Amino acid sequence: MVIRLSGIGADDRMDSSGVVVSEKAVGVESSASYGLRQHVLSPLEVLAQSVSLIAPCTSPALTIPLVFALAGTGTWLAYALAMGGMTLMAFCIAAFARDSASPGSLYVYTRSTLPPAVAAVAAWALFFAYVMTAASVIGGFVSYAYIFLGRLGPHVSPVLVAAMGAGGAVWIAYRDVKISTQTMLWIEAVSGGGAR
Repeated sequence: MVIRLSGIGADDRMDSSGVVVSEKAVGVESSASYGLRQHVLSPLEVLAQSVSLIAPCTSPALTIPLVFALAGTGTWLAYALAMGGMTLMAFCIAAFARDSASPGSLYVYTRSTLPPAVAAVAAWALFFAYVMTAASVIGGFVSYAYIFLGRLGPHVSPVLVAAMGAGGAVWIAYRDVKISTQTMLWIEAVSGGGAR
């Protein structure tokens, strides 16, 4: 933000403390800092992030039996409909992502295109999905950690293990998206190799 002490131009305004602020400079800087950093991830890393987020190693093992229990012989139809819906949603998100790539861009998209009540429901649904995903991933981490710890497992608090897993994930994501993406790729590759 550029602050000038004298001379008010057409593009300037005075804030509540009486300081003159250049609107052009504020707009340029805020638009430059808005959005995600470009050219940080290679196309392979972006693909790896997308693939690892759908967890191709654990998802079939967990969801197919559950869907079969609910849908029976209609499981194939349930998966076909879900795949069609996901494909249509992916096309919508891809079209929007070409114009705007920012943290929270799905909410920004719904807020700018839908009525406020619908946008609020979408925002809360996204928040709920993020919280439930984090909870299930931390639960899975605790479960795998106890298998890894073996005989030491009963002596370690599950709250401590969950806090360590969540803290590690937050630290890696905060440190750098490249580290986060490469970590997800390696975890998926190792777990995929172990699944065979």
